[in-house]
Amino acid sequence: MRGAELSSDHHMIMTTLKLKLKKYPASNAVRKRYNVQTLQNKDVQGKFQISIANRFSALRGIIENETDFEKHWQHTKNIWHETCEETLGKKKSDHKEWIFAEIIQKLNLRKTKKEIINTRRTRAKEQLKRWTEHFTTVLNHPPPDIPPDITPAEAELQINIERPSKAEIKKATTALRNGKAAGPDEIPPEAIKADMETSVNLLHDLLGKYG
Repeated sequence: MRGAELSSDHHMIMTTLKLKLKKYPASNAVRKRYNVQTLQNKDVQGKFQISIANRFSALRGIIENETDFEKHWQHTKNIWHETCEETLGKKKSDHKEWIFAEIIQKLNLRKTKKEIINTRRTRAKEQLKRWTEHFTTVLNHPPPDIPPDITPAEAELQINIERPSKAEIKKATTALRNGKAAGPDEIPPEAIKADMETSVNLLHDLLGKYG
């Protein structure tokens, strides 16, 4: 096609693209859930501390010579996971007996709540539509003839980008709340706090090397 302007010697190109999004497979992996309550027992806690310290000592040479961050982190995670599996074990699921009448009652309650929620959503959508129309009318104006003169910032923010010290890592680790679900690494906060000295050394080596 010839360009939109008469004076242009360029040709516009038209094409049709058809994209097919790849379906992301759902993960069936079972998350690790360790029996961290046993750490309240002093004997178990002592065994945990000895086990994780020994593993760290045995792998320290390998970790120190590692140059890839992901491999270093994988070695570090394995130290926690192997120690948890050895000393704490997996948490057993507590399945309760289902009562048929109770299930029916909860299903009916769920249905009622769902109907109420759907009604509220419909009303909320109508309100949002009205607000959209309002702000479209109010805010859609042409740009000003004279652009505003915005004064640039006088100074940049002073942000500390140095690697964290052992004291800072210990403070952050201590602030972790027990009883919370583990993150993507599947390491429970109780396991990190069970041997503070070893955990701080593990994280300091990791963050200090690549930070």
